[in-house]
Amino acid sequence: MMEYFVATETEVFPLADRGILLLLCLIHTNSRSTTDNVFRHAFMELVDRDEQQTASVNTISFSQLVNVLGRSLDTEISSLLLYTFITLHEEFLNTLCNSLDHELFTLPLLRAIYECNDPTLLFFNLSTLHKIVERPEVASTLHTTIMDEHIPWYTERYMIDISMGSTIIVIVLRLISKNMSTYREAELQTLCLSIVFNLMQFASQLHQYATQTLILMLEHWVKKEAFIQTELDRLAEDDENEQIKLLGKQKMYIECIHLVLGLISVCLTPRLLPQNPQMMYSLLHASSLFSSLANHPDLALQMSDDHTRIQGMLAYFRAIIDQEEESNNDDVHVLSVERVFEYIQHGSQVLFPKKSNEDDYYPQYYYKYEEDSQLANAFFGQYIWQRIVECTSDFQWAYDKLRLPNDVKATSAAKERD
Repeated sequence: MMEYFVATETEVFPLADRGILLLLCLIHTNSRSTTDNVFRHAFMELVDRDEQQTASVNTISFSQLVNVLGRSLDTEISSLLLYTFITLHEEFLNTLCNSLDHELFTLPLLRAIYECNDPTLLFFNLSTLHKIVERPEVASTLHTTIMDEHIPWYTERYMIDISMGSTIIVIVLRLISKNMSTYREAELQTLCLSIVFNLMQFASQLHQYATQTLILMLEHWVKKEAFIQTELDRLAEDDENEQIKLLGKQKMYIECIHLVLGLISVCLTPRLLPQNPQMMYSLLHASSLFSSLANHPDLALQMSDDHTRIQGMLAYFRAIIDQEEESNNDDVHVLSVERVFEYIQHGSQVLFPKKSNEDDYYPQYYYKYEEDSQLANAFFGQYIWQRIVECTSDFQWAYDKLRLPNDVKATSAAKERD
């Protein structure tokens, strides 16, 4: 049915869209408990037709559904339906992760995130991505899947021979910066940071663009915080309102610096550093940035575990490079990029000799996305009804009499936008 309505050249599917909205409305109305909602119960009991040996009425092809949704993730309705499957149907999520198709699903999802300017739609798509990368086996595989061709819709830079894991990190880091400057949504920031953290826990051969993007983000926030400090130094003592405002911004930037240092520090563990020499190279290349951080007036930042680990690693590898260079007796010698990588690899082997028990270094924790059932029910009931009203402009809705769940009065799309 969905294939019939969606797999066409047209970009408008009024009957399919309204059918999905009706389905979502029935699933998400009332309590999130399956005992109170027979529609949700039936939805959660759907079985994958591809795995079913005998004929059954309550079946659907999960692989076909993923392919259809992957072609339309730039639309709000498809993102809502996918989010519903991801959060409510564990078997669907298992099927998706076990046979994750990067061309048909992962890249379309990343493109939807990259091109989206709606914070609510971003939340749905990021939540879907989070549910995928929070699985260790998937996060690990993403770093070994290499993209041989350039991604045409990514316009910031020409990227080739980059892993899917590094690609996700680059796109999500870009969204973090965009959220800080435009949306200022705490939920988006939390989702983005936890996605990057989960991927960094299993990083392998991080692409230089991913590590450079992380360092540049840190540099940006360090400069922002330094600018705020300069403004505070110039500010008159009696201007309390402006001082409170600037102190709030400074606190926010220092928190951002802490978070990025934490992400970098993840890669400096005995398990990950030997696999990611590019991270150490990027840190060495930004030595001046970390020299300025070493003299930062905020003692909590200076003494944080992540900051001290990074500074310690930088000091160690600087010493390794200096020692190797001093022992080189060539008359003409150039410190090339290749030679620096050799020094990093050698230093990593000396610092972290291989041990028989690798489980000691396996990540013990990572972030998982868990939906608050009560808040989700209140949000979805209202949000989906608003979309229904918006997508049925041919209906003569009596807006003054129409009431959404939880007694929230509905308004037309035009009124809502105003």
